[in-house]
Amino acid sequence: PNPSPAPSGRRDPAIRREVAEALRTFANADADTVGAVATALIDALDDVDELARIAAARSLARFGKFSRVALPKLVGYLELENQALRKAALIALASMGLDAKSALPMIVTVAISPATENDAELRTFLAIALRAIGPDAATPLLAELKNADPSVRVRAARALGSMQIIAAPAVLDLIELCQSVVDTDAQAGFAALAEMGPFVYPLAGEHLVRTIRGDLVAERRKWAAWAAGEIKVPATGDQFKLIDALLLALLDEEEGVCRGAHGAL
Repeated sequence: PNPSPAPSGRRDPAIRREVAEALRTFANADADTVGAVATALIDALDDVDELARIAAARSLARFGKFSRVALPKLVGYLELENQALRKAALIALASMGLDAKSALPMIVTVAISPATENDAELRTFLAIALRAIGPDAATPLLAELKNADPSVRVRAARALGSMQIIAAPAVLDLIELCQSVVDTDAQAGFAALAEMGPFVYPLAGEHLVRTIRGDLVAERRKWAAWAAGEIKVPATGDQFKLIDALLLALLDEEEGVCRGAHGAL
């Protein structure tokens, strides 16, 4: 069957939204149909109705390479102070994978902005888009770890952590952040390593043990213990004696460290 007319060609915004949502079902049609539907959805990104625009962007996520023409419009969505449009744009951009690399500067701008502070869903969509673009997405975030604004450094570390193994080249920089004299930096570094998970053990294990055993600041011992619980000890063996360090931490004079070690074990 022929796809429905472009959503923006209908007068009732509710119908335009429904059409934009329905058009995603043509994602597996023949190439000509897929191209025509993608074009209709790209046109709908300019709809006067916000919900229709959101529906169009979300549907475009099903059309892969056919949606690449929409990159400038999707980047424009990220520039707006509108979280719903930003999320829809990120979904579409994530579907493009490495083809969305030209949108990376704006994605990073959003990732290190205050908009992420109280919006877990936005952070999730950012993480998906960053992982989809690949390891190259870590480079501009690494640069932000040197930003003069401590809150930006924290958000950059959080974004790197959310990329997990895709951001493997950032592990050493995050370990360095853990050693910052600024507590918020250190806490963000440990949190990022924790979110990256088990693969960081070979690089971060020694630092975690050293911190848990001997850091003079109790909060840092606690953050390291909590991170150890997420990173875990590999089945191949505990070469850094992380479990021994956690067992000793159960006797730490600070309750928070004891709780962190207990949770990790």
